[in-house]
Order: sequence, then C-alpha cells, then structure tokens
Amino acid sequence: MKLLFNGVGRIFTFIDGTDEAQHQFAKDYLHAHKNTTVILVAGKSEEFPYFDQWGAYSTRFGIKKVPSVILQMPDEKVLTIEEVKL
Repeated sequence: MKLLFNGVGRIFTFIDGTDEAQHQFAKDYLHAHKNTTVILVAGKSEEFPYFDQWGAYSTRFGIKKVPSVILQMPDEKVLTIEEVKL
C-alpha cells in the first residue's frame, strides 16, 4: 500500500510484542536499519517502549497485519507499507 505523506523521515516497524518471532524480527531489523522505531500493537517490552495506544497509528496507516514496516524513501512524499511474512 502507498500513501501520500510529507516528512516522516523514519522507518516504523509494527509488531505484536507477545510473538517471539516478531520480537526477533524487530531486533534484527533495528540492527540493520538504525533509523527504525519499533511500535508494539500488543504485549510489552523493555526493549521497545512505544505502544500503539487505542490502535491510533494502525488505523491511520491501515495496518491490518503485523509485522508491518512503514518507510518513506528520501525525497518522496509516498509512504510504503509492507506486511512482512515470517
């Protein structure tokens, strides 16, 4: 899915913190992409302190499945949302 957006400049990775495979995916992705913010849609984690309260971001970006990655390519106004199959 692609959405028009201006000025995100970061990568957001949405995961279910209760799923160990998704937790490991987020750790590996963060290691490879330092400008990533991991956001939990469920569970809790000392490592990833951000939580999508009331599903606000998931709803805004139309995220239906996790893990999902939202990124914006440099100099573009389009967000790319990718569902990741583990």
